[in-house]
Amino acid sequence: MEHYFINKSHKTSDFFSFNADICGIKFTFNSCEGIFSKSHIDLGSLLLIKTVSKMDIYGEGLDLCCGYGVIGIALAKLKNLKIDMCDINETAVQLAKENKIINNVTNGIVKVSDGLLSFNKLYDFIVSNPPIKVGKSVTFRLLNEAYKSLTDGGKLIIVIRKDKGMESVKKYLQSLGADVSIIAKDKGYYILETIKII
Repeated sequence: MEHYFINKSHKTSDFFSFNADICGIKFTFNSCEGIFSKSHIDLGSLLLIKTVSKMDIYGEGLDLCCGYGVIGIALAKLKNLKIDMCDINETAVQLAKENKIINNVTNGIVKVSDGLLSFNKLYDFIVSNPPIKVGKSVTFRLLNEAYKSLTDGGKLIIVIRKDKGMESVKKYLQSLGADVSIIAKDKGYYILETIKII
């Protein structure tokens, strides 16, 4: 998980763009070598986008561990929502900023942050394809910070593979006193919705 822990310099040749169709809308994304799912939208993120796009969701949101911004940008455009984005990786954040401009998404801020440490606000919803490979201690910290950063009744919606610890993540979220449910699944990927109990 070099992308999560290390900010490194890149050659000009490391950067490129690709096009994607998400829910019938055309997007273009700038990307880079060493970034998660660098040249295509991974199945987990795509399932998360498609699931949330069908939900009755409102207010202000956050794309946690946003990478180059696929989830936040797609949902902001598809749902006309204000969505902030953050990632620990400086290159990913710069790409996310560029991709907002490319795809005509004007709402929300994008900034470098280790989880929600650089934020001091509450969100109505938080979406994430969390970096499970960094280990449980980091993953659980990120999820705990996200849960604490929800408004009462707010939703944390994440995607996780069943064989990458879905059950343990679900149990952890329940241990926070949350209402947790599986709202979608496909090809081994599960979407967990965690609602902050008032």
